[in-house]
Amino acid sequence: MKRGHLGTLAAIVLARMAFGLQVQTVATLGPALRHAFALDFAGFGTLVGLYMLPGVALAIPVAFAGRRLGDRNALAIGMALMTLGSALSAAAPGVVLFGAGRLISGSGAVAILVFQGKVLSERYSGRAFSLATSLQTGAFPIGVGLAPLVLGPLAAWLGWRCAFTAGAIVAGIPVVLLLATWREIAPARYSGVRLLAWPSRREVRLVVLAGLVWVFYNAGFANYLAFMPSLMAVRHLAGAVAASVVPLATWPNLAFVLLGAAVGHRFGNTPVFLAGTLCTLAAIVWAVGGGPLPATALLFGTLGAVHGGIIVATGTLATRPENRGIGMAIFYTVYYAGGFVFPALCGHAADLAGGPQGAFIAAAALSTLAIPAWLLIR
Repeated sequence: MKRGHLGTLAAIVLARMAFGLQVQTVATLGPALRHAFALDFAGFGTLVGLYMLPGVALAIPVAFAGRRLGDRNALAIGMALMTLGSALSAAAPGVVLFGAGRLISGSGAVAILVFQGKVLSERYSGRAFSLATSLQTGAFPIGVGLAPLVLGPLAAWLGWRCAFTAGAIVAGIPVVLLLATWREIAPARYSGVRLLAWPSRREVRLVVLAGLVWVFYNAGFANYLAFMPSLMAVRHLAGAVAASVVPLATWPNLAFVLLGAAVGHRFGNTPVFLAGTLCTLAAIVWAVGGGPLPATALLFGTLGAVHGGIIVATGTLATRPENRGIGMAIFYTVYYAGGFVFPALCGHAADLAGGPQGAFIAAAALSTLAIPAWLLIR
């Protein structure tokens, strides 16, 4: 593989890691932010989901804007906005500007998500594409796991604002790498077909279903992680044990996402998907049922993660190459809609239940819906 292509892959992987770090920052600092801004669980869940709100309106327009700007510029602008938004949240005197920073960061992440599949599918194919997709998919939970391990202690030492400043710095690194290593692909790749076109009705149906699978998968994944700090606080879990829970739920993801892609390539994606979904559900139910949180996190982060790359690859390949830009925009519009609504819904369930356990029950119920959506695709 060409060095420029590997550099681009590395930039996308690092941007995805920064995305995970920024998403999980609010959850990691939940108790401090709830106190600072006087938030109930529903308000806190809304603050978590605010990062996802821009994608509902921007994913498709960003895909078309990328046709004029070019993939390189669109990705670079997205990474720059992630940096700017996190810096604004760090300096915000109140919840309104804090939320505005989250919206700006989330707007930048839209470009990363919309163009990552298109860019990788143009540079890799077959097993190499599965590997590249799994790498960028697995980078997100690594960033999520870094948040409590790095940003939690940093916030305790220097305050929550420094944690958001760190998030801005991490998002700025892949901008430099992307601009330094980007190499255009041959323009004849698609034999003169437009690089961005509206998919057929069948392609739209497939990519919407794939987006629903992804959003239900993330309903379990994201809300397990978002409300885990609150659950640990309720159970008075402290010290090294508490610090290990989120990393155990996220850091093994990359290895098991890669394993899932390899097993799916050999034996079929559906058995891997079903096994991963059931393990995710088991981990969530085990946690809310009083199981040891490090053990539930380990199940969640290993066998519960094997199907992540398969879902993204299915969404990417649901459309023909010339339609892939707008196809991924549709995929992530669905994802962003659920990503904004579901944390608030789970937060409301926590308020009704009188504790974060309600959020876990809601997350498990939503995650179950991934199974019928996947079967409809097949």
